Amino acid sequence: THRTSHNPVRIDPSSSDNPLQIALLPFQLDEDYRDIYSRFQKYIESSIKTGSVSTTYNFQLVDLSSDVVADYTEQILSRQVNTCKVRIGFGYILRNVETGELAFYWSSRNNQLLFDRPETINSLHDINRFVDNIRNVDMKSHVIYPNS
Repeated sequence: THRTSHNPVRIDPSSSDNPLQIALLPFQLDEDYRDIYSRFQKYIESSIKTGSVSTTYNFQLVDLSSDVVADYTEQILSRQVNTCKVRIGFGYILRNVETGELAFYWSSRNNQLLFDRPETINSLHDINRFVDNIRNVDMKSHVIYPNS
């Protein structure tokens, strides 16, 4: 789940300092991707960045599964006490089918977003509706890059 922040504080989600105690899948390192992981580690590894008005959660997905994205989102939103706006964005490692070269495409506020607009969450009903919408997305059709 992606929300933007100024002057973020980075929290290791597996540490005891993690205020949410999100249940994370262990980081998986595929040897074929070691170089690109090392170059873009801060964008790939799981992390929580807290700022004065927003928080950004970053989770590694080894399988582009709407259920995993929905589960992480539900864990985060179920602990939210105030109304919030939520954006979900993705970073991808893609292989060029012609050259075999790997490229990393990171998420930002303006690209790789799952939905066109941020979702306002104000109640349990909003959380359930939003999580259901995530579960209904065909994640693989969401990734569209030429030659990948």
